[in-house]
Amino acid sequence: MRAEALRHQIEAAEKELRNLKDELARIEEKSDTNGHNGDTSDEISEGNNWPFSPEEYLRYGRQMVVPNIGIQGE
Repeated sequence: MRAEALRHQIEAAEKELRNLKDELARIEEKSDTNGHNGDTSDEISEGNNWPFSPEEYLRYGRQMVVPNIGIQGE
C-alpha cells in the first residue's frame, strides 16, 4: 500500500518536472527570439495579474492559504 502511494507520488513529481522543463524551454525560446533574459516580469506586464504560474499555485497552494505564510511567505 505504501509502495503504491510512493509510486503515484513519484509519477506526479515526474510529470510536474516535465511540465517545468517544458515551461523553461518556452521561456528560454521566447528569450532567445525577443532578446531579453526570459524574466517572468514580462509575462506579468503583458496582462497576467497573477504573481505565480498555475504550476506554482498547484505546488504551493496549501502554504498560501495558511495565515502565517500566505503569498508573501512564498
